[in-house]
Amino acid sequence: MYQNVREEYGKVVSKGKAWDVVVIDDISNDFAPGSDQQKRLKRLFSQWYDEDCRLILTSNVDIKTLSTAISPMVESRLTETVIECGLPKIDYRKN
Repeated sequence: MYQNVREEYGKVVSKGKAWDVVVIDDISNDFAPGSDQQKRLKRLFSQWYDEDCRLILTSNVDIKTLSTAISPMVESRLTETVIECGLPKIDYRKN
């Protein structure tokens, strides 16, 4: 999944038409360190930051846990630019 995003993003950026907003829904930290998925995410976060892209990210894990799974670079870039909106820890599917 992330490979397709990276390739498409690369095409758009190379044409000088960077995306205004990138939305990642329900990103998790359930991938292995050093895996291809982890490496791709690190590169994508770096690209988005370098291109000054707005990023909307939803996750059930906090920034520290997520950045530890991806890269310390992600934590510094997210905490520098993030507006964190915490939601109550309620499982609405049970209600």
